[in-house]
Amino acid sequence: MGSSYKSPYNLVEDVEEGTTYLYFNNGYNDSVASKVLLSPEGMVMIMFKDRVGGYWYASYQGQNNCDRYGICGPFGVCKITESPICKCLEGFKPKSMEEWSQGNWSGGCVRESELNLCHNNNGDQNDDVFGVIGEVCVPDFYEYMENGGNSIDSCHKLCLNNCSCIAYSFINGIGCLVWPDSNTLLDITQFESNTTGDDLFFRLSGHNDNKIKIMVGVVVAISGVVLLVVVVFCLQRRKNGNKRKASIAMNNDLIWTSGKLKRGGGDDHDQPELHFFDLDSVVMATNRFSIANKLGQGGFGPVYKGELHGKEVAVKRLSSSSSQGDEEFRNEMILISKLQHRNLVKLIGCCIENEEKLLIYEFMLNKSLDTFIFEEEEAEISIGARGSRLLRGSREMNPKISDFGLARIFEGTLDLANTHRVVGTIGYMSPEYALRGIFSEKSDVFSYGVLILEIVSGKKNTSFKGEEEQYQGLIAYAWQLWSESRGIKLVDEALDLLWHKWLPC
Repeated sequence: MGSSYKSPYNLVEDVEEGTTYLYFNNGYNDSVASKVLLSPEGMVMIMFKDRVGGYWYASYQGQNNCDRYGICGPFGVCKITESPICKCLEGFKPKSMEEWSQGNWSGGCVRESELNLCHNNNGDQNDDVFGVIGEVCVPDFYEYMENGGNSIDSCHKLCLNNCSCIAYSFINGIGCLVWPDSNTLLDITQFESNTTGDDLFFRLSGHNDNKIKIMVGVVVAISGVVLLVVVVFCLQRRKNGNKRKASIAMNNDLIWTSGKLKRGGGDDHDQPELHFFDLDSVVMATNRFSIANKLGQGGFGPVYKGELHGKEVAVKRLSSSSSQGDEEFRNEMILISKLQHRNLVKLIGCCIENEEKLLIYEFMLNKSLDTFIFEEEEAEISIGARGSRLLRGSREMNPKISDFGLARIFEGTLDLANTHRVVGTIGYMSPEYALRGIFSEKSDVFSYGVLILEIVSGKKNTSFKGEEEQYQGLIAYAWQLWSESRGIKLVDEALDLLWHKWLPC
């Protein structure tokens, strides 16, 4: 390594004559004739003349397309094992994408971000960086730096502090080579890995490096979001699949149960048959579940008025958002179909098709009992009650219940049971059921008692405000009056003429 390193080739440009020629020292006897040929395709051949035979033979000639001079253009890299064989250095892009896509790479590449030429507009030191490509045959038009030091670090500092230096390479046995900005990096060839090629370091704008970091960050963030979405999608799909399997199994069970009821196949062979309606007829009967046909909304779902076979009906539709589900649907379908009672709304039939679960009842002309509970009929209705939940009034104002969805079947010898979840109307549930899920016959008595207190007082339990702040609801107020022998004060003034009928109870 030292100043003795010289290239055997010299390119001489004669400005006055307008010509350029190449000469070289081959190290042989001057009597040996030699020449260099450049083919129209850009392939270089070194030819020698045989002294005996007088013919010319090739001492060297290109082996592949990467040996064609400048095939990839400025700042382009040729690698014969890749397709296409040309690519741009990191931080560069094709000068013409149209020509590049057609296999003409001679136009080369241009920078994505221009260099700051050592200082930016504020006079601060630039933040340029160096990219690197390994295992290459370094391009031509380099300058040998005698003061480049004896290490790659010293060569790096020399180029970094030289505003005109656009690339450098430190070659063992030779030293520090740099490329000034007056020239471009032309004719770079990359070999296979683990060969005798060298590393070429080229200057890039620091903004380009920041841009790459930002792009990497964005790609990582997007990849993370996509991965999260895929995981959530797979979990949701798996969850929906399990739900669908359970729903199909429950539907089959419900269809089997409804078919058995339809045929009158229960334990009681005298029980009435349950009609099974197809979905299309129910949809048509309710005018496609029109909002105009909607009678109300309960814990089970919405209730619609319809007309089937010339008869008015009420259709209860199990809602997907309902707190009740298939178990309550089956309970109501089985229990109400088996029972006949003056205070029980008649279940005409049901519909189980796809995801739809519908119960069809007789239509109660006088709407919900709650509409009339604080009017003149209230005392007569309470006396005529035969059930635990008063929801509907018939044409003759006879009270009827319709909701058996929360009923549970257990051995007759049991006095109480425990449910897995608490479902009911706030203000009407007994404390042991609301707090611990324990229910019994007393739970229904408690609910009915609350209803009687509302009828007697003309006040709702859920919206009651006592005359004194210490009363926390209608029940506490009634108990206080009863304990102080002032129970008559609870009676609604509208019932003054009827108090003698219910006081003995």
